[in-house]
Amino acid sequence: MRLTYTIDIYKDENGLWSVEMKPRNQESSTPLNDSRFFLTYKTLVSFIQNRPHHHYLIVEREENKEILNRLYSLIGEMGRSSNISFKNIQNEQDHREDTHQALYNGFRLFLTGMYPAKLHHSKLKHLHHDFDRPISSQLKERLNLNSNINSSQIGSGSNRETTTHKGSWFGAGQLLYKPVNTNSYEVLVIESGETTTRSIKSLSYVDYMKTPFLPEKGEDVFLTIEQPKDYDLYSNVIEQIQLTGELSLVHVIPYLRDECKWSYQSTCSVTKETRISIGTENVLDSPVCFQIDDNDLLTRGDLFQLYKSRYAEHAVIADCINCPVALECPRCIKMVPKSMEKDRYCSLRKSQPYVAELTRKKYILKSFFASISSNHSLSDIVTFSTEHCTRFYHGSIRTLQRKMRTSHFIFRWKDQVFLYSESKMKFYKIPILMAIYLEGVWLGESSHEIRNYCSDRFGMSEVQFNHLMQKAESLLRSVS
Repeated sequence: MRLTYTIDIYKDENGLWSVEMKPRNQESSTPLNDSRFFLTYKTLVSFIQNRPHHHYLIVEREENKEILNRLYSLIGEMGRSSNISFKNIQNEQDHREDTHQALYNGFRLFLTGMYPAKLHHSKLKHLHHDFDRPISSQLKERLNLNSNINSSQIGSGSNRETTTHKGSWFGAGQLLYKPVNTNSYEVLVIESGETTTRSIKSLSYVDYMKTPFLPEKGEDVFLTIEQPKDYDLYSNVIEQIQLTGELSLVHVIPYLRDECKWSYQSTCSVTKETRISIGTENVLDSPVCFQIDDNDLLTRGDLFQLYKSRYAEHAVIADCINCPVALECPRCIKMVPKSMEKDRYCSLRKSQPYVAELTRKKYILKSFFASISSNHSLSDIVTFSTEHCTRFYHGSIRTLQRKMRTSHFIFRWKDQVFLYSESKMKFYKIPILMAIYLEGVWLGESSHEIRNYCSDRFGMSEVQFNHLMQKAESLLRSVS
């Protein structure tokens, strides 16, 4: 049966592109699958090319013109066939401000490597290169086909006009960074001919911690850990936080360059084709793990296979097989030649394995403080439990191994306690007694032991405890 599919590529309320694919002449007009499935050019092109006998009605808007032009080019002759027709509509809303913010948020992800799991294997999100450096038409086609519709270009160039002209072949927008002085950069966010400006500071970890400061509005701070004194200070900070369960906002507000290398292996994007840098090994004067050559891109298959084979080649010769933290370390470190800096990195990961969990918690707290309007200062303290320090439940814990890693995270800021749900990606304010109960459960205590503790400590009756337990379990079910 010949079907007619409506393909609508539009901007959502966050200023990001969404793709809706609907079969029009079926009883159900429900969009196919998850809209994220169609957010890559390769998926869209394959879907259309593999179903040449169907008809496609493509919604054209002024704002999606560049994306559709790329799609038609990648489809080839079929893009000019009678199987494809068009419906032109006017844009209903102006999402430029939201789009510019979304593009800049992507720039942060690019510099830290802390991409959320939903963006892994979603094709190329960020392409870094010198905008003044020519790229062949064959390579442009390969990059477009392997990219996400919400991708963007990042790099350096001589001026804004050059960037806008040369960058329009790829991505939803361009981000041009230019040095202002030794530690400062101006970032131009360019989309649909409109430009907004942000600023960033790039400092060593030690230099920032000597004289920390809150970034001004429209400014971010990115720290590097490259020198021995940076590693020593960072190691001391990790150990102190694990022992006390106290995290100052001075360690939350600034970003770490390539912070993904301090997180869990699942965060590593080096084999997931999420970000690449063509022809340059440095970003903001700091080396990266995702540099690749033009010839490799053209001769060694798609990006995913290229990175997988590249990683496999290095993993064989990397001396990691007996390392106690090998299963948690990111893949990129296996691709780094032996050096003093690699030795320092490996030494810290072995001596401070808590760094991965701390990195996870820091990014949860970053999103928390970005979402609230209350004033906060670098001296503010967030408290939470670690394997060495419990902050809520203080009963006689039977378990010798305190495993505090769960899909939920409880923390206290000022006089309030919050629960973060990883699956919902939301924060919930909860009573302190509920935090005590939940932490006791996660520590392996029985409800009887937790009830005795609450009775001794707070004079809680059995009826009151049962009510607390029901509310806590109900909350967990709703946020899991």
